[in-house]
Parts: sequence; structure tokens; C-alpha cells
Amino acid sequence: MENRSKIKKIVAIILNLMVVCMELVGTYHSFREEGIWNLRYYTVLSNVLALAVSILYVIYYICNFKQKENDFPRWLKQLKFVACNCLAVTFVVVIAVLIPMNGIQSIEHYIFGSANIYHHVFCPIVMIFSFCVFEKERKITMRDNVLAMIPTILYAMVMIILNVGRVLKGPYPFLYVYEQPIYMSVIWTVSILALTYVLGLILRVLNGRKRKTMVS
Repeated sequence: MENRSKIKKIVAIILNLMVVCMELVGTYHSFREEGIWNLRYYTVLSNVLALAVSILYVIYYICNFKQKENDFPRWLKQLKFVACNCLAVTFVVVIAVLIPMNGIQSIEHYIFGSANIYHHVFCPIVMIFSFCVFEKERKITMRDNVLAMIPTILYAMVMIILNVGRVLKGPYPFLYVYEQPIYMSVIWTVSILALTYVLGLILRVLNGRKRKTMVS
């Protein structure tokens, strides 16, 4: 059982290092194209958070390789959950909202763009896979699920205020407050927050499956 635990940690280290490398490449391309202005995107902010959390995970795993999994710090598991939730929101919104809104021709941009192929596809998939399969050190609670919504709520509040004040436009079509009825802005906001909560529930369930077997 101890060998199984070590193998899990090694795989988790490898997957987190993959995320770090891909995030660095994606972030480089993002900022090379639009500079600091890229920070207006939920996608970029989510991936920067994922980069930071993955680096912390690698450092902790390496420095505490011989420790029991139960000693894993709860704050770090919560941060990873938040980052995974944000990346899940990014992935689903791109696939289910942005591409349908902009047409099939937008797939080349949203899926295969220089930075987007990492930020929209590879990083979310690898990070969520690692979290749900190999990182079962601590249980995710319903309270964690609510806390994971905070970044999305804050982003929505700031972006809506900036759009209402005409400081910026968008950057996403559903934030165009002056080009749609007020009730549509409300529906979009509620829908995305509901999506964030539901995706958190799904991640929580997947991370908790077979926990006793995996950590024994």
C-alpha cells in the first residue's frame, strides 16, 4: 500500500509539472499578444491561478514525499479545488457558450489558438484529471464548494461594474450590458454562477470516489 501511495505521488508530481510547463507556454503567448491587458479575461486569471497552485503542489509533494497523505495541508487542497473549478468553468463556457455564439469557424481560435489550446483545453483537462484521480489526500466539503465560487463571483461583479461604467466592453459577449436587455444580463450571471456551483459538485464527487481504497 505504501508503494501505491508513492506511485500516486510520483504521477501527481509529473502531471502537475506538465500543467506548469503548459501554463508557462500558454501564459507567454497570451502576454506576448496583448500584454497586461490579457488580465481582463477570466480564462487568463484562472490559468495564472492554476499555474501558481500547480507550482505549490510540486514543491510540497517533493519536499514532503515521505510523509503520510493525511498530513497534506487543507489550504492547499482547497486552492487546488478552486483552481480546478475555475478551469472547468473556462472549458465548459468555451465549448458550450462561446463557440456556439461565434459559429463553427471560431473553433480554430478558441481551441487551436496559440495560447488557447493550452488555456482552454490541455491545462484544464490535465489538471482536473490529476485532481480527480491522483489527489485524494483530503475530503472536499460543501463549504469548499461554496468557497470555490468566490473567484467567479468577484470576476462577474468587477466586470459588470466596469461594463456599466463603460470602462471596458466585455470581454465576453454575455457581458455586453448595453447590447442586451437587463433581464438577459441577470440570466447570464445566474446561469454561469449556477454552472460554477454544479461543476464544483461534480469535481467534489469525482475527487471523493473510492477515497478509502486509494489512500489505504
